[in-house]
Amino acid sequence: MKRKHNDDSACATPLIELLQNVPEDARMTYEHHVTHHQMIPVGHLCHRSADCIKELEDYQTRFWEAQKIVLLLNAKLDAVKPLIQEIMDIHADPDMAEYNECDTDPCMWCEQAKAAIGEQDEH
Repeated sequence: MKRKHNDDSACATPLIELLQNVPEDARMTYEHHVTHHQMIPVGHLCHRSADCIKELEDYQTRFWEAQKIVLLLNAKLDAVKPLIQEIMDIHADPDMAEYNECDTDPCMWCEQAKAAIGEQDEH
């Protein structure tokens, strides 16, 4: 990982790099009492922590990419909604050639279109 720094500022080592620099087999001895000691596998824990942080960063990146796609799709849906509504209106207009009595008995297409538009408006 390339670190940015200026001549007048200190260069901080990224946390992931610090965690990965701890030897995998590093252990810490903790004395609970004179007769009771515990060996803590800090090296293993540091490496697991670094892996978890990298995984979370990857999830975060994918989340923001998905958010961009959702925004794009919503913009496209907003452009299509008036066209869908126009088709629904034509189905319900007795003066139009495509009239299919949707004003009294809505067709399956109009029902699905109305539900899709309604669902989107709720979000």
